[in-house]
Amino acid sequence: MTNTYPLRLISRISLLMLPFAVWPSSGAVAQTDGLSAVLEEIVVTARRREESVQDVPISVLAFTADDLEIRGVDNIERLNVLVPNVSINGGGISGVTGSEILMRGIPGVTIYQDGIVQSGGAGILRNVVELERVEILRGPQGTLFGKNSSGGAIQFITTRPAEEFGARFKVTAGDYSRFDVTANVDVPMGDTLLTKFTVASLTRDGHVESQTIDRDFGEVDNQIFRADFLWQPNDAIRARFIADYNTVDSNGQARVIDNIGAPDCTVPFPPGNNGCIYQGFGFDYSQSQAYPGEWKTNSDYDGKGWVQDTYSYTADIEWDISDTLMLKSITGWREYDNMTYTDIDSTALNVFELYNFQENEQVSQEFQLQGSGDRLLWTAGVYYLDTDVRTRQQRWINADLCPACPPNQPGPAGSTGAQTLRDSWAVFAEGTYALTDQMNLTLGLRYTEETVNSFAIAYDQSTNPAFGTILYNTVGPLGFGGEETFDAFTPRVALQYRWNEDVMTYVSYSEGFTAGGLNTRFDMALPNNGLIPFDEETLENLEFGLRSDLFDGRLRFNATVFTSVYSDIQINEEVVPTRFTRTNAGEAEAKGLEIEGILAVSDSFRVNFALGWLDTKYTELGPTVQDVTLDSPFSYAPESAYSFGLQYDTGLANGASLLARLDYGWQDDFETARGTVNQIVKQEDYGLLSARVTYAPAGGSWDIALFGTNLTDEYYQTSGFFVPPLDARQFTLGRPREYGVTVRFNFD
Repeated sequence: MTNTYPLRLISRISLLMLPFAVWPSSGAVAQTDGLSAVLEEIVVTARRREESVQDVPISVLAFTADDLEIRGVDNIERLNVLVPNVSINGGGISGVTGSEILMRGIPGVTIYQDGIVQSGGAGILRNVVELERVEILRGPQGTLFGKNSSGGAIQFITTRPAEEFGARFKVTAGDYSRFDVTANVDVPMGDTLLTKFTVASLTRDGHVESQTIDRDFGEVDNQIFRADFLWQPNDAIRARFIADYNTVDSNGQARVIDNIGAPDCTVPFPPGNNGCIYQGFGFDYSQSQAYPGEWKTNSDYDGKGWVQDTYSYTADIEWDISDTLMLKSITGWREYDNMTYTDIDSTALNVFELYNFQENEQVSQEFQLQGSGDRLLWTAGVYYLDTDVRTRQQRWINADLCPACPPNQPGPAGSTGAQTLRDSWAVFAEGTYALTDQMNLTLGLRYTEETVNSFAIAYDQSTNPAFGTILYNTVGPLGFGGEETFDAFTPRVALQYRWNEDVMTYVSYSEGFTAGGLNTRFDMALPNNGLIPFDEETLENLEFGLRSDLFDGRLRFNATVFTSVYSDIQINEEVVPTRFTRTNAGEAEAKGLEIEGILAVSDSFRVNFALGWLDTKYTELGPTVQDVTLDSPFSYAPESAYSFGLQYDTGLANGASLLARLDYGWQDDFETARGTVNQIVKQEDYGLLSARVTYAPAGGSWDIALFGTNLTDEYYQTSGFFVPPLDARQFTLGRPREYGVTVRFNFD
C-alpha cells in the first residue's frame, strides 16, 4: 500500500501557512537593548555562521544568559519541561551523573561547547556558568555537525572576553544550605589581547533523607575554573584559547526505591541459594523498610557517591583570507575521570551495590572554509575525532543476604571493564543559494567514517575498588574484543521562501547517522561469549516550518511539523536474565508538531508560549522481539507538552526597575525503560512552576532577586530503572520546592 502520509502532511501545512503568505509586510524586526513592544532579533550559529534565528530553516531555539537567569535555569536539566519535544534527563542507573537526552523521542543528541563536541555522558547535565546563549537544534544535524547527531544538537556558547575592564559577581543563597558564588573578571592586556577569568563554587545539600544514617543524598558540590584569551593581532585574525577545569564531589544520587517485591522462589538467583531471592535472610518486607516514603531512603552508604574531574582546552582560530572567504580552525582536547558508587537497592543491606569508574580522553580537529557572495553562502570542511574510553564496573550482589553465594559477576576476578577506541573522520559541505530575492535553496552532504575498537578487561580486586588504583588483571580475558568500521552519507536539502519581510516558510529533508559498535562483556552465558556487534542506526526526517514576526514585530510565531523514519534502532536488550546487550530493533516512525511564540503585549508585559505534540511507534521489530512490540512508543517521548511564561518589567518613580517572571512547563506521562524482565518504568505527567522577582536600583551596578522553583512541590523522577533481582524500581528525584535570593554586582 502506498504511504500517502507525506502528501497529506504537505497539503495540511500548505493550508496552515496560506493565511501568512498574504499577511501585509510590517518592516524588519528592530533590535533593542531593553524590553519594549518590539521583539529583539536573536542571532544563532545553527549553520556555523551568525544569522537571525528567524532566517534559519531548522527547528532551533535559543536562550540568552538573561533568559536562563530569569527562568531559574542553573542546570540544563531545568530546560526539560520548558522546551517541548526535548527530553533532558539522567541516565537509567547513572542518574544525573550520566544523561539521557532525546529530541522528538530520538537519542543521538550531541552536546557542543564553543564548537567542541562533549563525548561521553558523564557530567553533561552541567551547571550553567558565564554563558552567552544556549542553542537547541531539533532534528538530525548530519551535515554541519554530524557527529552522531541523529536526534539533534545542543550548543553552549560562552561569553567572549570584553574589550574593557570589568568584573561581575553573583551570590545565591537558598534552601538546603544553598550557597553559590560566581566571579568573572575581564582584563584587557593591550589592544590585541583580551582575557577573561571565571571562578564558580556551587554547593547545596541533598534532598533525599536517609532513615538509617545522618545523610541527605543528592548534594551539589561543583567548582569551576576557566581562563579565556582572545588574541586579535589585526583585523583579519582572531584566535581564542580557553582552558577549563570542572570538578564535582558529591555524596551520591537523590535515589529512592519503590515497592520491593516479595521473594520469588521460581528464579534461582543468586546462584547457590535455595531459589528465593531473600527467603531465610531476615529481610523485613514491611512498608517502612521497602518504601520509607517520599523524599526518603533507607540507604546507609556513607562514602563518596560521585567524583568527577574534567579538563578541557579549546583553540578557535579565524582568518579572513578576503572579504568573501574565511578559514576557521577549531581544536579541542578534553579529559575526565568519573567515579560513581550506587546503592541500587537503597536499603540498609548490601543487596545490590554498584561501583563505576570511567576515564575518557578525546581530541578533535575541525577545519572550515566559509565563503560568501552575492547569492551563495557556503561552508565546507574536514573533521576528525579520536576518543579513548576506559571503564571499570564492580558489583556486589546479596553480600549480606547470602555471604556464601558467589557474586553474580562475570569474569574470574569479579570486576569487569572495557576499553573503546573510536576514530572518526568526516568531510562535509553545505551551501545556500538565493534562487530569487525570495527563495533560497540549501544543499548539504557529509561523509562520515568511524572505526570502533572495543575489548573487555578484567581487573584485580586487591585494592578497595571504590577508591583504589585500577589494576589490570592478566588472568582475565584481556584483549577479548574486536574492531568494526561504519560509514554513511548524510544529506540535507532545504527550500525556503520569504513571503515578505516578516514571514518565511521552508521544507527540508535531512538524515542522521549513529555509528554501531561491539558488545564486549565477557560472559559465557551470552552468545559468542558476549562479543556481539550491533549496526549503525539512521534517521530520515521530513520537516515543514513557519517563521514569522507579525503585528509590527510584537508577535513572533513559529511552527514546525515533522515526520521521521528511524531504522536499525539501537536498544539494550535482555538476552538472558540480568544480561543486557546492545542490539538493533528494526524500524519505527515519529511525527509531531512544535509551536513557539512570544507576544509583546505592551512595553512592559510579555507572554511566551510553546507547545509540542509527538506520536512515536515501532513499525518493524527486526531481530529484536523481547523488549519492544509493534506500536510501542519510544522511551522519554511524552505525547504532549507545553510551557508558558509571563514577564512584567517596569520602571519605578525613583529610577529603579522591577522585573517579575513566572514560568510553567508541563509534560505528559512517558516511559523511561521497557523490557520483559526489565519492565516498564513510567513517569506520570507533571508540571513545574517557578517565579522570580528582580529589583535593580537606579544606576544599575547591582540587582537583587527573590526566586522559587518547583513551587507546587512536584514529586518527579529524572531517571528510572527496573531492578529485576529486587522486583522493584529505583529512580532519582528532581529537586523539591526551593526558595532563594540572588545578588549580582557589576563593576565596569
